[in-house]
Amino acid sequence: MLTTLVRAGLVLLAFSTPTLAEPMKVTLLGTGVPTPRPTSFSASTLVEAGSEKLLFDLGRGSTMQLYKLKIPLGAITANFITHLHSDHLVGLPDMWLTGWLATPWASRKGPMKLYGPKGTVAMTENLTKAFADDIRIRIDDEHLDPVGITFAAKDIEAGTVYDSNGVKVTAIEVNHGEKIKPSFGYVVEYGGHKVVLSGDTKYDERIAKAAEGADLLIHEVAVIEPELLVKNPV
Repeated sequence: MLTTLVRAGLVLLAFSTPTLAEPMKVTLLGTGVPTPRPTSFSASTLVEAGSEKLLFDLGRGSTMQLYKLKIPLGAITANFITHLHSDHLVGLPDMWLTGWLATPWASRKGPMKLYGPKGTVAMTENLTKAFADDIRIRIDDEHLDPVGITFAAKDIEAGTVYDSNGVKVTAIEVNHGEKIKPSFGYVVEYGGHKVVLSGDTKYDERIAKAAEGADLLIHEVAVIEPELLVKNPV
């Protein structure tokens, strides 16, 4: 069964079967484009399955959207990046740094797990250098655990990239453009359910194949042919 709920700018979708004690939930935290509209945050999707809370892309406002849901930033078990465009990443420093703070709405206890295309590891290394003073000050002044501000990052390729507590995440390469390679979509499987996130893409048969038998396909649309916006006559 699929249940849809719209609340405070968040779109929540939940799957449930009699065999699962908890539903599989998908929340669209942001679906906007790079334009900094206060009413439309940029790309970020939360998938909750069993004990796993997975975040796909960390666009502008993703931390605020999690706060609305009353989900502590430190409760996110793993983060996944589709590609290295800024509108999918500008929330990463906020999630990483703010999620480390010793408050009920943050308090990450271990390294921040981050999976993404080639360049992801280098980005985390450079972020750590960029915020070295903030990290040093907070460790000295607030006695925060240094482990909580480290990254467990990995540059991934297409295939299974995460398998934990019955939740499997598979990366699929998609066609976002000749200069944007690799760019990934993701397939999340749990308890017989399957959710597919296309990421930013042009038409791609690989997405159609991955979505076969899926409970939910979340497909990006930023530019659409004008004729498709015109209603067909009855």
